[in-house]
Amino acid sequence: MLLQMAQADLLMYLTVGMVSLAGVVKASLPFDPLRAFLSAASVLGFFCAVALFSSLLQLPALAMSGAVLLPLIVIPGILLTILLAIPMRRNALVLEKNKP
Repeated sequence: MLLQMAQADLLMYLTVGMVSLAGVVKASLPFDPLRAFLSAASVLGFFCAVALFSSLLQLPALAMSGAVLLPLIVIPGILLTILLAIPMRRNALVLEKNKP
């Protein structure tokens, strides 16, 4: 399944955005009303910006082949981010425990 260069660029842009938004949501946990609002505003703002400013950002419309590939790229990216965060969290807890 070959993609045009513009579709590949769009997929990269959306993938980086979605994985970054997953980080924003994760950093906002545990949710209180303000954190939940800021997370929701970030997610909605990203997708509204993509929809409203696609011509300014020179983003093409998402083709069917890109729509099929997007979850196949984003979901493993988010899972990988979570898996890589686990050892870092453990190290932070160990360092915090060993503080004098």
